[in-house]
Amino acid sequence: MIAIRINDDWKSWKPVHLQSELNRRAGLVLSEGTHFVDLATWFLEAKPLSISCVGQGLLNHSIVIKYSNASLATITMAATGSFGYPKELLEAIGNAGIVAVDHMLEVRTAGIAGTRPFKLFPMLNDRHPHIGTQGGLHGWLEKKRAACEQAASRGPPSEQFTAEPNKGHKQMLREFIREIRGERSAVCPASSAVVATRICLAAAKSLFEERMVNMTEIAENT
Repeated sequence: MIAIRINDDWKSWKPVHLQSELNRRAGLVLSEGTHFVDLATWFLEAKPLSISCVGQGLLNHSIVIKYSNASLATITMAATGSFGYPKELLEAIGNAGIVAVDHMLEVRTAGIAGTRPFKLFPMLNDRHPHIGTQGGLHGWLEKKRAACEQAASRGPPSEQFTAEPNKGHKQMLREFIREIRGERSAVCPASSAVVATRICLAAAKSLFEERMVNMTEIAENT
């Protein structure tokens, strides 16, 4: 079982997120959903069989994916949230163990022999190094609270951003450059992108038609 929860603030979106009737009906299922269904499918290493999606496509929705190895992935997108709280939480549960990744800042485990139960990761652009010195989720919350208070009292709104998690963007771009130079295999094979896109198209179809959609209904050459 994999559960991914996304807390987003729609007030920060760019106009492109709101353009066209398709975006207004299922924008984030397609534009944001691909990132998370790709992650879940990569982790589970199984073929997606059927998709269910409920909610209001532009703001809030949940996608449930059933896989060939009996695994399930649930992706919950909440766009009516706040940047004052961590954005992403991932929980993977199986074989009597659990791994939880909170905001790319800390990893918690249980039931996995030989694995550290708790691990912290460094933050980027910390403007409040003397606040929340314990690090991790609780340290980040203290830093974020101070940043939000500063933004509210003196502005600009960008003051709310501090001590952001390192999501690996720089490393990803570095490896993509190596791929272009022929120094490594594809960072993300086209076949993986196709699967993620097909899952999201099935999710949109499920949302529109209010039913479960089998992956066989979505052409592989879509």
